[in-house]
Amino acid sequence: CARLAKGGLREKLLDYFFEEFEHKRYDGWSDWKWNFLEMAAQMAADSNEQERLFKKLDQSIKADGKSKDDWSARYDIETVLGIKLTVLERLGTDKEVEGYLQTHIRYPAIRQRAIEKAFERKDFALVKRLSQEGEKLSKEQNLPGMVNTWRAWMLKASEAGRSNYKRVCQFLRRMKKVDADERVKALIEELSSKY
Repeated sequence: CARLAKGGLREKLLDYFFEEFEHKRYDGWSDWKWNFLEMAAQMAADSNEQERLFKKLDQSIKADGKSKDDWSARYDIETVLGIKLTVLERLGTDKEVEGYLQTHIRYPAIRQRAIEKAFERKDFALVKRLSQEGEKLSKEQNLPGMVNTWRAWMLKASEAGRSNYKRVCQFLRRMKKVDADERVKALIEELSSKY
C-alpha cells in the first residue's frame, strides 16, 4: 500500500520510518527498529530511494559500535544485508542480485537465499555445493543450528535431481546420532525404510 503513495506522501513516510528507526525508545529492541527500515525497503521505488535507504542501513551498522564477533552484531549485519537484498531483488538486475549474493555468501540468510534461487532454477549441483560449503562454514563459525538446514537442502536437491540420492540418504542415516531438527529426523526415518 505504501509503495503506491505518490510524491510528498512517499517522502513523508520514508522520513517517518527513518526518524522512528533512530528514536531512543527502540534502543535495545533491534527487531522493532529494523521493522521501520524493512517498511522503507518495501516502499523504495527508484534508485534515489534505494540509495537513501542503503545509506541509512550502512550508517546504522557503523554507528552501533558492536564487535563483529558479537552475536547481536552478526544478527544486525545479516538483517541489513537481507533488507538490501529485498530491495535489489525488486529494483536491481539479475546480475546485481547474483553479485550481491556471492559477495555476502558467508552469512547464513544470504546463503539460504542463494540456495533457494538455485533450487528454483533447478541447479541442483549448485544447491549441493552451497549447502556443503554452508555446513563447513557453520561449523567454523560455531553455528551448529544451521548445519541441519544445509543437510536438509542437500537432501532436497538430491531428491529433486535424483542424483546421488541413495548416497545422501545413507549419509543422513549415519547422522541420526547427531542432534537434528524434527524435519531432518523424519526424512531420515522415511528414507531409512526405503534404502
